[in-house]
Amino acid sequence: MTRAARVRSRHLGDAGDIFCGPKPYAAVSVPIQFLHAEWSVGADSPPAYGPEQIELVRAGGVEPVLIPGVDHAGTIMSSQGATAVAEALRAALNPADSTDLPA
Repeated sequence: MTRAARVRSRHLGDAGDIFCGPKPYAAVSVPIQFLHAEWSVGADSPPAYGPEQIELVRAGGVEPVLIPGVDHAGTIMSSQGATAVAEALRAALNPADSTDLPA
């Protein structure tokens, strides 16, 4: 086992069972929102979460929300991404006062 694999294994703990098990979100007892970027690292790069991963999230009962026009870092480090994340947090904390998440 490589050092990187050992580090991931040690830090993931039970997360592997939650995110990679047969019912990945069953152990999570709070609402989940899954926002993801259009690209992984820079404009026009392949997405960090491809169609297969997105379908696994959806199959787990969570509706993924794409943040268009940003890469993975831009989900929180750009105005568009930070706005989407803030809205997701606002919706989680006070659903009655939130607007719809970006589609």
